[in-house]
Amino acid sequence: MAIVTFAIYCDRLESVGSKVDSSTGIVSSKAKGSPRFQTVIGLEIHAQLDISTKLFSGCPLPKTSSLFQPPNTSVWPLDVGVPGVLPRVSLEAIQAAVLSAAATKCNISEVSRFERKHYFYADLPLGYQVTQQRWPLAREGVLVCPKVLDKKRRKKGDSEITFSTKIERIQLEQDTGKTINTTRDGITESLVDFNRAGCALIGKHTPLAFCKN
Repeated sequence: MAIVTFAIYCDRLESVGSKVDSSTGIVSSKAKGSPRFQTVIGLEIHAQLDISTKLFSGCPLPKTSSLFQPPNTSVWPLDVGVPGVLPRVSLEAIQAAVLSAAATKCNISEVSRFERKHYFYADLPLGYQVTQQRWPLAREGVLVCPKVLDKKRRKKGDSEITFSTKIERIQLEQDTGKTINTTRDGITESLVDFNRAGCALIGKHTPLAFCKN
């Protein structure tokens, strides 16, 4: 999706007299050739924690991915917003998130809090997502990644080259359900699978740091 969006972005800029250097993200005027601005990107990386239950409901999760489970077979009342059901945070989720933060050399926060981020989708039955936007679990780490080079730039031994980027924060949050669009007998339907709703995620946020290959 990000690659497609960037391609559309480049096409639109070129239609108004600008050109984009895909290797650096620098946008220049076609007529004068002088740089106008540079594209700088930050990342928000989501990873589902490999634990035995959901984040707040205690609903047991199958060992295989929820993608391969029959729809709506791993759902408890809290996952779909049934009134009167109280949440209880998973200690296993906190431990897994702290281990991930330690692996990326983050500073673990002495105090972190959950908060609600309100938005309305069919696959978000609570009407909000529980996250940690302002009081995250951890801050100020580093993520080391292998550097993928194309054939022209690849040299002997380059396969071990890595690059690193800072991590601003790691936050613990709930996943949403999944909407499936399908057509039957000429009628388009949107079906909702809540197996994934309430699963524990960590979100890793980088600063605006990516501006070239």
